[in-house]
Amino acid sequence: MKKRKVITKDKPSNINELVSEWTEKSGNPLELHGTLDLLIVMRDHLYSQYQPFPEQPDYIDRLYAWVNQVASTSDKKTLFKLAAWLLFVGSEEMHSLYRSSYADVVTRWVIDDAKIDITASDANDEIRLALRKTFFGSIAGMDIGSYCRRNGIQGQTFRPDFREQSEIGDLKALRNYLTGTFDRIVAVEDFVGSGEQMEKATECLSQLAEFPVLLSPILVATEGFTVGLDLQTINSHVSFRPLFPLPRVNAVPGSSPPGYSEPPLNKRVRKLLTKVWPQTEGTSPTQPLYGPFGCGGVGSLVLTYLNCPDNVPPAIHHKSDTWEPLFRRASREI
Repeated sequence: MKKRKVITKDKPSNINELVSEWTEKSGNPLELHGTLDLLIVMRDHLYSQYQPFPEQPDYIDRLYAWVNQVASTSDKKTLFKLAAWLLFVGSEEMHSLYRSSYADVVTRWVIDDAKIDITASDANDEIRLALRKTFFGSIAGMDIGSYCRRNGIQGQTFRPDFREQSEIGDLKALRNYLTGTFDRIVAVEDFVGSGEQMEKATECLSQLAEFPVLLSPILVATEGFTVGLDLQTINSHVSFRPLFPLPRVNAVPGSSPPGYSEPPLNKRVRKLLTKVWPQTEGTSPTQPLYGPFGCGGVGSLVLTYLNCPDNVPPAIHHKSDTWEPLFRRASREI
């Protein structure tokens, strides 16, 4: 009796073959292949803009390596779906947000603070003068120069980082620089997650009570939004007006907020992030990772072409001796 020849199938060697293998077993080719098609388009038009570590492999190759770091098919699919859930803000999108921030939030606040009658014949001149007397800085180190260039902000030699100013700055020198030249302060930031850095920046700004202050992050997570409202309440001269508060769906925090009916994928992702945490952290961690859900336990799913914030789960951005990230973060901490 002849032995039956066993045909062994080669393991998938790329993400397309892996998705094809999944769809053969599930019998539903549209969903997963549609997701892959979307990620390829995002690679071509957005993800290629990601600035940190430009020498790293192509996004699609990174995606394949990333999902294959877990053993089970279920976990691989969860990572694959998580990749499609990330909100990536590209350069053109960010620059548009810079302009919207200035026109829709900052200018309106300046008009209110300067008590300008917008129906008056000289209103435009009054607005331009009030804006020239507005001092701009970043909350925690965003590219404030790019923000100023995009919005034509001139007449300001120094553009400080107020969080840094709170730590190592000279408050007296800053006050002397502002007095007589500027009437108010605007602190902007491209993304605020937990709000911890915004709290630190306000330690400096709270002592400049003679200047009305606007805290205006462009994108802000739910946790940071709550912190901003608290800072506004505590400091009578501080206003908090973000451009775009992010909905909860753009995060997988360490626990589901009370009363929030979260997407089904959240629970699977939360469980998986906790499961792979030792592998993500590695055997000799050198950077503060804050746990499986990032700084403040925010679990943000938002990153920009400039970097991946530390509020994002480290499984997405941290490279260790036992883990390869999807979007490796350039960290300030060592």
